[in-house]
Amino acid sequence: MTQRLAMLLTVAIGVAAAAFAQAAQTTPAPPATTDARPTSDEKRCKASRRRVERQQEVIAEAQARADREKAARQTCKAKRACDSLDRALKASQVRSERHAKQLAQFESEAAKACAAVQPPRS
Repeated sequence: MTQRLAMLLTVAIGVAAAAFAQAAQTTPAPPATTDARPTSDEKRCKASRRRVERQQEVIAEAQARADREKAARQTCKAKRACDSLDRALKASQVRSERHAKQLAQFESEAAKACAAVQPPRS
């Protein structure tokens, strides 16, 4: 009799836990949506802003890499290693200049693309 009671209690706890988990997993009602879809100008603006953000991330990563190379260059002892780091630093500088030019180009494109989307100021 006690085994049945223990088994029944175990099953009841399992069912209650499953019901509680299911109640906790219910999804809230979706937010009210409007029928307005983004226009092609809005999509172009958003895409160009994303491009600017990605380019800024690339520049930040390149700067971090250059900083690591500078730190390594200051502590290098072997001529071959120092020469290699010098070449890497020079390449990093050229890359960072190219990234800066690309960022300027992307920013101007984003400004043009987003000018059509934003209403004129009064």
